[in-house]
Amino acid sequence: MIIVDRIEGCFAVCENDDKRFEIPLSLVPPGLREGDVLVKKGELYFKDRAATAKRRMKAAEKMRKIGF
Repeated sequence: MIIVDRIEGCFAVCENDDKRFEIPLSLVPPGLREGDVLVKKGELYFKDRAATAKRRMKAAEKMRKIGF
C-alpha cells in the first residue's frame, strides 16, 4: 500500500512498508492529499478511493476515542 505522507515541491512524498520515496506530481492524479492511498498501474499512480476512505474512517475513530 502506497500512502501519501505529504506534497513537497514537485513531488508526493510517500511511504510503503516503512520505506519513503518521492513520486513526481506529473505521475499522480490532480488533487492528491496527505493520507491518500495510491495504486501503481504501469508508470502512473491512481488514488484508491475505497482504501483511502477506510483509512480516514479508522483515523477519525481513533481521534474520537481519545476525545478529539
